[in-house]
Amino acid sequence: PRSTLFPYTTLFRSMKEASAGSVKDLHAVARRARLLQVRGNREIPPALLIRCATLSINVTESMNAFEHALCSSSLWRYISKQRVIPWVLSSSRLGGHVLEIGAGYGAATADLRQRVPRVTSLEYDAKSLAKLRARNNPDGDKTGGSAAVCGDASYLPFADQSFSSAMAILVLHHLKSGELQDRAFAEAFRVLRSGGVFLGLEINDSWLNHVGHIGSTFTPVPPGSAFARLARAGFSTISVDFRVGGFRFSAMRP
Repeated sequence: PRSTLFPYTTLFRSMKEASAGSVKDLHAVARRARLLQVRGNREIPPALLIRCATLSINVTESMNAFEHALCSSSLWRYISKQRVIPWVLSSSRLGGHVLEIGAGYGAATADLRQRVPRVTSLEYDAKSLAKLRARNNPDGDKTGGSAAVCGDASYLPFADQSFSSAMAILVLHHLKSGELQDRAFAEAFRVLRSGGVFLGLEINDSWLNHVGHIGSTFTPVPPGSAFARLARAGFSTISVDFRVGGFRFSAMRP
């Protein structure tokens, strides 16, 4: 009925403008979808939400060609398994369902699936998401043990307290502003259950990293700010550890 479709008219118009590149803040499209869902007390059609996410992916690039080549390589999968994942996880307990934010091409996904019963991988980039699904879900998710989802770290498409843990490896610096990074912290807190841990890894603000991110988004996370920003999002039991080239953080939702 027309009365049912009418609330979506503005959203469709925003999507059309976004596809033409005339909407600067594409996150507003997703926020408007959630607002309509709450006000109308009805579910937004899944195809509509997918279209919103696809538009935001097509209009901007968060990674350059060098990053795509590195992150899709067997070398990076090896480094992730042997060095990155063990350090990020340390002795943390992931629980039964981990959210992998910014999974990329899935360098860490297979290893995580050996550690926990259920992994949900979130990826913003369409090219990365397609290869992530092909590598880890060639026949689709038939067991309910894993899923690869299109989405944004600063606006997670999940219900409150859905996960026992969440992790973001080299993700936050791809967000376009400190405000979006803070929103990502708040979103991670929102989707975690009580006692759930949020783990992350970031690189330093160096000239080499700036060169490596030419043509892509690079918003370094000052390591000295991590504790205060995580606490402001609601986390407790926060720790920040350093190594040459970067730092890891862990935090718990009380």
